[in-house]
Amino acid sequence: MRTSLTRALAGTAVVAAAMLAAAGTASAAGATPKLPTTLTATDAKAVIAPGQTDLITGTLRSGSKPVAGEFVYLDRLVKGKFVAVAGDRTGSAGHVYFTVKPSATTSFRLAYLGTAKYDGSHSNVVTILVIKPKAPTTLTATESKTTINPGQTDQITGTLLSGTKAVSGKHVYLERTVKGKWVAVQQDVTGGFGHVFFTVKPAQTATFRLVFLGTAAYKASHSNVLTVLVVKAPTSLTATESKTTIKPGQSDLITGTLLSGTKAVASQFVYLDRLVNGKFVAVAGDRSGGAGHVFFTVKPSKTSTYELVFRGTSFYASSHSNAVTVVVS
Repeated sequence: MRTSLTRALAGTAVVAAAMLAAAGTASAAGATPKLPTTLTATDAKAVIAPGQTDLITGTLRSGSKPVAGEFVYLDRLVKGKFVAVAGDRTGSAGHVYFTVKPSATTSFRLAYLGTAKYDGSHSNVVTILVIKPKAPTTLTATESKTTINPGQTDQITGTLLSGTKAVSGKHVYLERTVKGKWVAVQQDVTGGFGHVFFTVKPAQTATFRLVFLGTAAYKASHSNVLTVLVVKAPTSLTATESKTTIKPGQSDLITGTLLSGTKAVASQFVYLDRLVNGKFVAVAGDRSGGAGHVFFTVKPSKTSTYELVFRGTSFYASSHSNAVTVVVS
Protein backbone atom coordinates (compact mmCIF):
# COMPACT_ATOMS: atom_id res chain seq x y z
CA MET A 1 0.00 0.00 0.00
CA ARG A 2 2.82 2.36 0.99
CA THR A 3 4.79 1.39 -2.09
CA SER A 4 1.89 2.20 -4.38
CA LEU A 5 1.44 5.64 -2.71
CA THR A 6 5.10 6.43 -3.04
CA ARG A 7 5.02 5.61 -6.70
CA ALA A 8 1.92 7.74 -7.21
CA LEU A 9 3.52 10.76 -5.51
CA ALA A 10 6.67 10.32 -7.51
CA GLY A 11 4.73 10.24 -10.72
CA THR A 12 2.81 13.34 -9.77
CA ALA A 13 6.07 15.19 -9.01
CA VAL A 14 7.52 14.27 -12.38
CA VAL A 15 4.43 15.53 -14.15
CA ALA A 16 4.43 18.76 -12.10
CA ALA A 17 8.11 19.37 -12.87
CA ALA A 18 7.50 18.80 -16.54
CA MET A 19 4.58 21.23 -16.47
CA LEU A 20 6.67 23.91 -14.69
CA ALA A 21 9.51 23.49 -17.15
CA ALA A 22 7.12 23.83 -20.04
CA ALA A 23 5.58 26.93 -18.48
CA GLY A 24 9.03 28.46 -17.90
CA THR A 25 10.07 27.83 -21.48
CA ALA A 26 6.91 29.41 -22.74
CA SER A 27 7.43 32.42 -20.45
CA ALA A 28 11.06 32.88 -21.62
CA ALA A 29 10.02 32.62 -25.21
CA GLY A 30 7.49 35.36 -24.70
CA ALA A 31 9.81 37.74 -22.67
CA THR A 32 10.91 41.14 -24.18
CA PRO A 33 14.73 41.24 -24.66
CA LYS A 34 16.67 43.93 -22.71
CA LEU A 35 17.89 46.96 -24.60
CA PRO A 36 21.70 47.15 -25.01
CA THR A 37 23.56 50.13 -23.50
CA THR A 38 26.90 51.82 -23.95
CA LEU A 39 28.72 53.83 -21.29
CA THR A 40 31.61 56.18 -22.06
CA ALA A 41 33.89 58.09 -19.69
CA THR A 42 36.08 61.14 -20.22
CA ASP A 43 38.29 63.10 -17.83
CA ALA A 44 38.70 66.86 -17.95
CA LYS A 45 42.47 66.75 -17.41
CA ALA A 46 45.08 64.18 -18.29
CA VAL A 47 47.46 65.29 -15.55
CA ILE A 48 46.91 66.95 -12.17
CA ALA A 49 49.17 68.01 -9.33
CA PRO A 50 48.77 66.61 -5.81
CA GLY A 51 45.80 68.28 -4.10
CA GLN A 52 44.04 69.16 -7.36
CA THR A 53 40.74 67.70 -8.57
CA ASP A 54 39.61 66.28 -11.88
CA LEU A 55 36.12 65.78 -13.34
CA ILE A 56 35.04 62.46 -14.85
CA THR A 57 31.99 62.68 -17.09
CA GLY A 58 29.99 59.64 -18.17
CA THR A 59 27.35 59.22 -20.87
CA LEU A 60 24.86 56.32 -20.87
CA ARG A 61 23.12 55.54 -24.15
CA SER A 62 21.02 52.86 -25.72
CA GLY A 63 21.89 53.01 -29.36
CA SER A 64 21.99 56.74 -30.09
CA LYS A 65 19.40 57.60 -27.42
CA PRO A 66 20.46 58.88 -23.97
CA VAL A 67 19.27 56.81 -21.03
CA ALA A 68 18.02 59.06 -18.23
CA GLY A 69 17.25 58.37 -14.57
CA GLU A 70 19.59 55.39 -14.21
CA PHE A 71 22.18 54.87 -11.49
CA VAL A 72 25.82 54.71 -12.59
CA TYR A 73 28.73 53.81 -10.33
CA LEU A 74 32.26 55.19 -10.33
CA ASP A 75 34.74 52.33 -9.87
CA ARG A 76 38.35 52.86 -8.78
CA LEU A 77 41.14 50.36 -9.40
CA VAL A 78 42.41 49.15 -6.02
CA LYS A 79 45.03 46.37 -5.85
CA GLY A 80 44.08 45.08 -9.29
CA LYS A 81 40.30 45.18 -8.77
CA PHE A 82 37.69 47.81 -9.57
CA VAL A 83 35.80 48.94 -6.46
CA ALA A 84 32.74 51.21 -6.45
CA VAL A 85 33.51 54.49 -4.66
CA ALA A 86 30.66 56.78 -5.76
CA GLY A 87 27.40 56.87 -7.69
CA ASP A 88 25.27 59.32 -9.66
CA ARG A 89 21.98 59.23 -11.54
CA THR A 90 21.95 60.06 -15.26
CA GLY A 91 20.31 63.29 -16.34
CA SER A 92 18.14 63.84 -19.36
CA ALA A 93 21.16 63.72 -21.67
CA GLY A 94 22.38 60.51 -20.06
CA HIS A 95 25.25 62.26 -18.28
CA VAL A 96 26.80 61.60 -14.87
CA TYR A 97 29.53 63.64 -13.20
CA PHE A 98 32.14 62.67 -10.62
CA THR A 99 34.72 64.94 -9.02
CA VAL A 100 37.81 63.03 -7.95
CA LYS A 101 40.91 64.06 -5.99
CA PRO A 102 43.37 61.16 -6.08
CA SER A 103 46.62 61.54 -4.13
CA ALA A 104 48.46 59.34 -6.65
CA THR A 105 48.02 58.25 -10.25
CA THR A 106 44.75 56.29 -10.35
CA SER A 107 42.56 54.45 -12.89
CA PHE A 108 38.75 54.75 -12.91
CA ARG A 109 35.83 53.39 -14.89
CA LEU A 110 32.06 53.77 -14.82
CA ALA A 111 29.65 50.84 -14.34
CA TYR A 112 25.93 50.54 -15.05
CA LEU A 113 24.38 47.40 -13.54
CA GLY A 114 21.31 47.39 -15.79
CA THR A 115 17.58 46.99 -15.06
CA ALA A 116 14.73 44.82 -16.24
CA LYS A 117 14.67 47.02 -19.35
CA TYR A 118 18.34 47.77 -20.00
CA ASP A 119 21.45 45.60 -20.14
CA GLY A 120 24.34 46.55 -17.90
CA SER A 121 27.57 48.01 -19.32
CA HIS A 122 30.82 49.59 -18.22
CA SER A 123 32.92 52.35 -19.69
CA ASN A 124 36.44 52.63 -20.93
CA VAL A 125 39.16 53.09 -18.29
CA VAL A 126 40.47 56.61 -17.64
CA THR A 127 43.77 57.09 -15.83
CA ILE A 128 44.47 60.34 -14.02
CA LEU A 129 48.17 61.06 -13.68
CA VAL A 130 49.11 62.79 -10.44
CA ILE A 131 52.51 64.40 -10.91
CA LYS A 132 54.28 66.78 -8.60
CA PRO A 133 55.15 69.91 -10.62
CA LYS A 134 58.83 70.36 -11.36
CA ALA A 135 60.63 73.23 -9.68
CA PRO A 136 61.99 75.84 -12.14
CA THR A 137 65.75 76.30 -12.38
CA THR A 138 68.14 78.97 -13.60
CA LEU A 139 71.67 78.31 -14.82
CA THR A 140 74.23 81.08 -15.23
CA ALA A 141 77.73 80.96 -16.69
CA THR A 142 80.72 83.26 -16.21
CA GLU A 143 84.25 83.13 -17.56
CA SER A 144 87.45 84.14 -15.80
CA LYS A 145 88.84 85.87 -18.91
CA THR A 146 87.16 87.30 -21.95
CA THR A 147 90.27 86.94 -24.07
CA ILE A 148 93.09 84.39 -24.01
CA ASN A 149 96.17 83.77 -26.10
CA PRO A 150 96.70 80.51 -28.00
CA GLY A 151 97.72 77.73 -25.61
CA GLN A 152 96.23 79.46 -22.59
CA THR A 153 93.25 78.20 -20.58
CA ASP A 154 90.09 79.85 -19.33
CA GLN A 155 87.72 78.77 -16.56
CA ILE A 156 83.95 78.71 -17.00
CA THR A 157 81.93 78.67 -13.79
CA GLY A 158 78.25 77.73 -13.66
CA THR A 159 75.66 78.23 -10.93
CA LEU A 160 72.43 76.19 -10.80
CA LEU A 161 69.61 77.63 -8.70
CA SER A 162 65.94 76.98 -8.07
CA GLY A 163 64.65 80.38 -7.08
CA THR A 164 67.37 81.58 -4.72
CA LYS A 165 68.26 78.09 -3.50
CA ALA A 166 71.33 76.27 -4.76
CA VAL A 167 70.66 72.95 -6.49
CA SER A 168 73.40 70.47 -5.60
CA GLY A 169 74.31 67.02 -6.85
CA LYS A 170 73.05 67.54 -10.39
CA HIS A 171 74.83 66.91 -13.69
CA VAL A 172 75.53 69.99 -15.78
CA TYR A 173 76.97 69.79 -19.28
CA LEU A 174 79.35 72.17 -21.02
CA GLU A 175 78.38 72.55 -24.66
CA ARG A 176 80.39 74.09 -27.49
CA THR A 177 79.21 75.14 -30.92
CA VAL A 178 80.60 72.86 -33.62
CA LYS A 179 79.57 73.59 -37.20
CA GLY A 180 76.57 75.54 -35.98
CA LYS A 181 75.33 72.92 -33.51
CA TRP A 182 75.66 72.61 -29.75
CA VAL A 183 77.75 69.60 -28.73
CA ALA A 184 78.40 68.45 -25.16
CA VAL A 185 82.15 68.37 -24.46
CA GLN A 186 82.39 68.11 -20.66
CA GLN A 187 80.23 67.48 -17.60
CA ASP A 188 80.41 68.22 -13.89
CA VAL A 189 78.22 67.72 -10.82
CA THR A 190 77.01 70.75 -8.88
CA GLY A 191 78.46 71.22 -5.41
CA GLY A 192 76.80 72.47 -2.25
CA PHE A 193 76.50 75.99 -3.64
CA GLY A 194 75.21 74.80 -7.02
CA HIS A 195 78.54 75.51 -8.73
CA VAL A 196 80.26 73.64 -11.56
CA PHE A 197 83.69 74.40 -13.01
CA PHE A 198 85.09 73.75 -16.47
CA THR A 199 88.60 74.45 -17.75
CA VAL A 200 88.72 75.13 -21.48
CA LYS A 201 91.67 75.55 -23.84
CA PRO A 202 90.29 76.37 -27.28
CA ALA A 203 92.78 76.73 -30.11
CA GLN A 204 90.61 79.45 -31.62
CA THR A 205 87.73 81.67 -30.58
CA ALA A 206 84.91 79.42 -29.32
CA THR A 207 81.35 79.73 -28.00
CA PHE A 208 80.13 77.82 -24.95
CA ARG A 209 77.01 77.39 -22.82
CA LEU A 210 75.96 75.22 -19.86
CA VAL A 211 72.96 72.86 -19.93
CA PHE A 212 70.98 71.16 -17.15
CA LEU A 213 68.72 68.45 -18.56
CA GLY A 214 66.39 68.43 -15.56
CA THR A 215 65.14 65.63 -13.29
CA ALA A 216 61.83 64.37 -11.98
CA ALA A 217 61.91 67.22 -9.44
CA TYR A 218 63.57 70.05 -11.41
CA LYS A 219 62.90 71.62 -14.79
CA ALA A 220 65.68 71.78 -17.38
CA SER A 221 67.51 75.03 -18.08
CA HIS A 222 70.48 76.37 -19.99
CA SER A 223 72.80 79.26 -19.35
CA ASN A 224 73.71 82.39 -21.19
CA VAL A 225 76.20 82.00 -24.05
CA LEU A 226 79.88 82.77 -23.46
CA THR A 227 82.44 83.49 -26.14
CA VAL A 228 86.09 82.88 -25.32
CA LEU A 229 88.16 85.01 -27.67
CA VAL A 230 91.47 83.43 -28.65
CA VAL A 231 93.77 86.09 -30.06
CA LYS A 232 97.48 86.16 -30.61
CA ALA A 233 99.49 88.15 -28.10
CA PRO A 234 100.18 91.59 -29.58
CA THR A 235 103.79 92.63 -30.23
CA SER A 236 105.65 95.85 -30.89
CA LEU A 237 108.97 96.19 -32.64
CA THR A 238 111.17 99.28 -32.53
CA ALA A 239 114.33 100.05 -34.46
CA THR A 240 117.15 102.50 -33.68
CA GLU A 241 120.42 103.26 -35.48
CA SER A 242 123.74 104.10 -33.87
CA LYS A 243 124.51 106.86 -36.40
CA THR A 244 122.29 108.93 -38.59
CA THR A 245 125.03 109.59 -41.14
CA ILE A 246 128.02 107.57 -42.28
CA LYS A 247 130.73 107.99 -44.88
CA PRO A 248 131.06 105.55 -47.81
CA GLY A 249 132.72 102.35 -46.61
CA GLN A 250 131.63 102.83 -43.02
CA SER A 251 129.11 100.64 -41.19
CA ASP A 252 126.17 101.39 -38.91
CA LEU A 253 124.41 99.30 -36.23
CA ILE A 254 120.63 98.90 -36.24
CA THR A 255 119.18 97.62 -32.97
CA GLY A 256 115.68 96.21 -32.66
CA THR A 257 113.55 95.48 -29.56
CA LEU A 258 110.62 93.05 -29.67
CA LEU A 259 108.03 93.36 -26.88
CA SER A 260 104.59 92.02 -26.01
CA GLY A 261 103.15 94.76 -23.88
CA THR A 262 106.05 95.61 -21.60
CA LYS A 263 107.46 92.10 -21.67
CA ALA A 264 110.47 91.19 -23.82
CA VAL A 265 109.83 88.51 -26.43
CA ALA A 266 112.87 86.24 -26.65
CA SER A 267 113.98 83.60 -29.14
CA GLN A 268 111.93 84.93 -32.04
CA PHE A 269 113.24 85.51 -35.54
CA VAL A 270 113.29 89.13 -36.75
CA TYR A 271 114.10 90.20 -40.31
CA LEU A 272 115.95 93.27 -41.50
CA ASP A 273 114.24 94.65 -44.61
CA ARG A 274 115.80 97.20 -46.98
CA LEU A 275 113.82 99.48 -49.26
CA VAL A 276 114.63 98.53 -52.86
CA ASN A 277 112.77 100.13 -55.77
CA GLY A 278 109.93 101.16 -53.50
CA LYS A 279 109.56 97.76 -51.79
CA PHE A 280 111.02 96.39 -48.58
CA VAL A 281 113.10 93.27 -49.16
CA ALA A 282 114.52 91.01 -46.41
CA VAL A 283 118.29 91.18 -46.42
CA ALA A 284 119.23 89.67 -43.02
CA GLY A 285 117.78 88.01 -39.92
CA ASP A 286 118.52 87.62 -36.23
CA ARG A 287 116.92 85.87 -33.25
CA SER A 288 115.84 87.99 -30.28
CA GLY A 289 117.77 87.56 -27.06
CA GLY A 290 116.56 87.52 -23.47
CA ALA A 291 115.85 91.25 -23.53
CA GLY A 292 114.07 90.98 -26.90
CA HIS A 293 116.98 92.64 -28.77
CA VAL A 294 118.26 91.95 -32.27
CA PHE A 295 121.35 93.56 -33.88
CA PHE A 296 122.17 94.20 -37.51
CA THR A 297 125.37 95.72 -38.90
CA VAL A 298 124.80 97.48 -42.22
CA LYS A 299 127.29 98.98 -44.68
CA PRO A 300 125.27 100.63 -47.45
CA SER A 301 127.09 102.21 -50.38
CA LYS A 302 124.45 104.90 -50.57
CA THR A 303 121.70 106.31 -48.41
CA SER A 304 119.31 103.50 -47.56
CA THR A 305 116.11 102.96 -45.59
CA TYR A 306 115.50 99.92 -43.37
CA GLU A 307 112.81 98.44 -41.17
CA LEU A 308 112.57 95.37 -38.92
CA VAL A 309 109.84 92.76 -39.37
CA PHE A 310 108.53 90.06 -37.01
CA ARG A 311 106.27 87.69 -38.92
CA GLY A 312 104.54 86.30 -35.84
CA THR A 313 103.91 82.79 -34.55
CA SER A 314 100.91 80.75 -33.47
CA PHE A 315 101.07 82.63 -30.17
CA TYR A 316 102.42 86.08 -31.09
CA ALA A 317 100.94 88.53 -33.56
CA SER A 318 103.21 89.94 -36.26
CA SER A 319 104.62 93.47 -36.16
CA HIS A 320 107.08 95.70 -37.92
CA SER A 321 109.21 98.56 -36.72
CA ASN A 322 109.53 102.16 -37.63
CA ALA A 323 111.72 102.89 -40.69
CA VAL A 324 115.29 104.12 -40.15
CA THR A 325 117.33 105.84 -42.85
CA VAL A 326 121.11 105.57 -42.92
CA VAL A 327 122.47 108.58 -44.78
CA VAL A 328 125.69 107.97 -46.68
CA SER A 329 127.51 111.20 -47.54
